[in-house]
Amino acid sequence: FTSYKTIAEASAVSLREMNPLATVTVSDENSFDIRKFSTVSIDIGFDFAKAKAIAESARGAGVATFMSFGVGGVGWWTADLVKHRVLERSLGTKTAV
Repeated sequence: FTSYKTIAEASAVSLREMNPLATVTVSDENSFDIRKFSTVSIDIGFDFAKAKAIAESARGAGVATFMSFGVGGVGWWTADLVKHRVLERSLGTKTAV
């Protein structure tokens, strides 16, 4: 059995490579201080394919991002609301503020 955290850490490495602008962290709890990073998020659960798409789209759009893996899945955060909306539209996702 491969632990969830091991999978998340491996995914974090590849996501960092896809988007050097991203800050990717792996947490045991689904909680972190978002005030340091952003005002908006894209909640993508455990959809790592979508995480990859976000990483590639964010890199292409020059969007600095923060990504967190927690027990509830993956959260993707951006500090710039305007850029976030552009990124969101390109991905067809909804923002949680």
